[in-house]
Amino acid sequence: MYRIELGMKSNVEVSIMAEGRPLLVGRLHDVSAEGAGVVLPNLTSAPLSVGQKAMLVFVGANIVRPLRVSAVVKQRRTEGIGAEAVDHYGFDFTDKEGIDEFLIAQDLHILFNRRRTRRVQPDVAAPIEVLLEDGVSGKSAAGQLLDLSTAGVGLLVTPKVDSRFAGVDCLRLAFRLPEHAEELRLEGTIRYRAREAGGVRYGVEFDGVRTERFREKQAVLEKYVARCLRALLKCGAT
Repeated sequence: MYRIELGMKSNVEVSIMAEGRPLLVGRLHDVSAEGAGVVLPNLTSAPLSVGQKAMLVFVGANIVRPLRVSAVVKQRRTEGIGAEAVDHYGFDFTDKEGIDEFLIAQDLHILFNRRRTRRVQPDVAAPIEVLLEDGVSGKSAAGQLLDLSTAGVGLLVTPKVDSRFAGVDCLRLAFRLPEHAEELRLEGTIRYRAREAGGVRYGVEFDGVRTERFREKQAVLEKYVARCLRALLKCGAT
């Protein structure tokens, strides 16, 4: 199951409301389309029990409005001792309305605000061809897009193409993404080459300085990545 782990750096607050219990406030640790992990100070006097129903309210800087989700306690464990002890609760959602959008918001927050790039792969039924160009010699060749992020791209080229581009580090890439009519042209630098089945993989990092209108083109990449993440959520991919 596709799960986003925020860990100790999470800035999402979770209020837990259960019948007959005082309000509990913790921090979101991880979340998926099926449930969430919440960490809060150890409350040995009145812990929530497995199977207990609760209402979770998520609040955070990158959440447009508080998200309320019905859930049930699936598991509980305590870590640490004394004043340092914390309870880890695992909740299963019983009402998933708004969860897809919440997951996308969390993932894009990690992706763009914390500079961790998530790579997505195109649909194998609709491969994306990429034109590689060497601006110095003028030579060009075709490759296949393997994966893509807002920071770079993985390409597969044939051994023949690789031999033609031996010694070339800086490239211009041109390709079209599904549901986007305009061809994207981005400058990049080959960071690694690796032989694999079918040819040679290039890891190319986009160059925001050399690429014209880079931020505008990066916004197109952001939308494509978000669409792929939504597709993963809907099919429950890992």
